[in-house]
Amino acid sequence: MDSEVCDDETNNWRACVEDNLSAPDLDRKCSENEGEPPPQCAAMSCLIGACLRKNGYSFERCKLPMHYFKHCVKSFYGSEYVT
Repeated sequence: MDSEVCDDETNNWRACVEDNLSAPDLDRKCSENEGEPPPQCAAMSCLIGACLRKNGYSFERCKLPMHYFKHCVKSFYGSEYVT
């Protein structure tokens, strides 16, 4: 079930971009609320949640998806954290 949720997160953003490619406000149409991670990173965020649930909420065992998510956010905002 977790993989379906994560797939949906990825597909929703992709579908929005494809449907609005010619829109002058594409970034606004396909972005989430201010302060949230970019939607391009949503699947990785979802995988962190799935990893934590499967590993008894052990952050130590979920370092890899957390590492990739941090870099995804940094690539869009220039910072590891959204402020």
